[in-house]
This record gives sequence, structure tokens and C-alpha cells, in this order.
Amino acid sequence: MYQGLSVMALDIFARSQFLSAKTRDLARASHINAQRAWLTMTHPDGEIALFNDSWFGEVPRPRDIIGDADLEPANLLADAGYARLEADGVFALMDAGSIGPRWNPGHGHADFLAVEADVGGKRFIVDPGTFQYSTGPRRAFERSAQSHNGPIRTGVEPVEYRGCFRVGRMSRAEFVDYATTTDGASVRGRLRLPDGSSVQRSVDVSPGHIRITDEWIGDADGARVRLTVPDDWVLRDQDFNLVTFRNGAEEASIYVDSGRVGDVTHGDWSCRYLESRHATIVELRPSDDTSDPRRIVWGVRTT
Repeated sequence: MYQGLSVMALDIFARSQFLSAKTRDLARASHINAQRAWLTMTHPDGEIALFNDSWFGEVPRPRDIIGDADLEPANLLADAGYARLEADGVFALMDAGSIGPRWNPGHGHADFLAVEADVGGKRFIVDPGTFQYSTGPRRAFERSAQSHNGPIRTGVEPVEYRGCFRVGRMSRAEFVDYATTTDGASVRGRLRLPDGSSVQRSVDVSPGHIRITDEWIGDADGARVRLTVPDDWVLRDQDFNLVTFRNGAEEASIYVDSGRVGDVTHGDWSCRYLESRHATIVELRPSDDTSDPRRIVWGVRTT
């Protein structure tokens, strides 16, 4: 959302004749880079990602501002901590950076290693979004790691929040590697937690398939993954390792190869300010036996 405001501001600077030619040239070059970054964080539906404090409608859609300019999104925004992965029928964005600049982290959420995933051009696994700015239990929860879909541990928070916008202690995720293939892409990120343990997530995207491996290193007590599926998708079927949804003619499944499906419950998400929408919450946990207690291998596939 704030990328959009920056893009529009840079365009104004580049056109402002009272500025020096050197300043206008700098603004023009920065404007091109900012547009590419904004497109990188845009889904196939034309709307922005919902990481951090973001919602639809605060600024125009990127293409409404950028128009038909010959600009393509980047695959990787390494400094910002975002990766874009696409293959036939599926799309994903992954967050593996800090929650924001250290001098202004107040709009950041603890969405470390979280993904937003689309199937058939429709959002399937979503960020819980930002319902409100004002102090309250919902804002506190929406900013926490517990509300996002990164690999988490119950009760372990990588960021210390102090009110609506103040932040204390902060962890920081990082990319380990990123690669593209002829028909997809893969990325791996890592997050060190305050208690000395860490988590790692690998995402592989190929036609019709997103495969994710989550690993806990050190203490893995309370390890889990919490997925938010928006109300456009209707729950069709579920068992211990498969949950299937339908959206019109599109059908998609969340599957688990290592681990198990835990609770499947009703929840909420928000893509517009002060508008709450229903969602299905799918919780994944490691296996109950001792064979692989620190690992969940799961994914999304079209069916």
C-alpha cells in the first residue's frame, strides 16, 4: 500500500520543474525501480499483497497508475525480503525479511516466512490482513506471528509490540537461496527466534503445484502452521492429510506429506479496512509419533 504512495510521489518529483535536473533524474530512476517493486508485490488479480499494514482501495491498483508501461515484476526483492514465484496455474509470494526499517517498524507484522498463494488466478492462502489501526485484541492478534502462516511455535513471538505502532525487540528473517527453473521457481528462508531456536521454510513452485517444507531447529515445542483460506473457497472434504476446497469451477487441495492436518475451524480475514470477512482456518502439525517431530511437508495443488 505504501509502495503505491511512494510511486505516485516519485512521479510528482520527477515532473516538478522547481527541482534541479539532477534531482529529477534521480527521482525518475527511483520511480522506475519503485514501479517494478510494486508490480512484484501484486497478485494476478491486480490487487496488492496484504503483508504488513495493507488493504485494498487505499491507493489505486498498480496498473491503473503504471498503465501499459513496459515494466515487468522482479523475481526477488532481496533487500526488502520478498520473493515472487510463478508457474502454470499457481502463484506465490514469500516474505523473508525484516518487519520494516529499524527506524520505522510500526506498520510491520510478524509475518516472517509467510506466503500468499493463488490457484487459477484466485487467492487461496491469504494473509489475515489489517482490519483496524486502533488498539485492541484484534490488531494485536493480526500483527502477531500466531495469526500468520509462517512456521510458528505456540506462544513464541519474534517481535515485541508496544501499542499500536511502537515495537521493541525484533527478529529478522533472511533468504538462504532462490532459483528459477524452466517451469517454476524455488526459495528458502530462515528465521532465528528469541529463545535461540530457529525455523526454516522452503517453497517450490511448479505447474499446478506449490510444495512447502517447514523445519524447526532446536526447540520445536508447539510447532504448527496456521493457514487462512478466504470465504470464496468452500470446504468440500477433509481428513488427516488432505483438505479440499472449491471456488466456482476451480478446485484446490491442501495436502500434508509429513505431519498431519489438525483443527479445521472458522475464522476471519480482512482485505479492506474495517471490513471483516469469513475464512476457513486449517492448522497443520508435525506427526504425533517421534519419526519426524520437527518437520511439516505440505503443499497446495490443483485438482
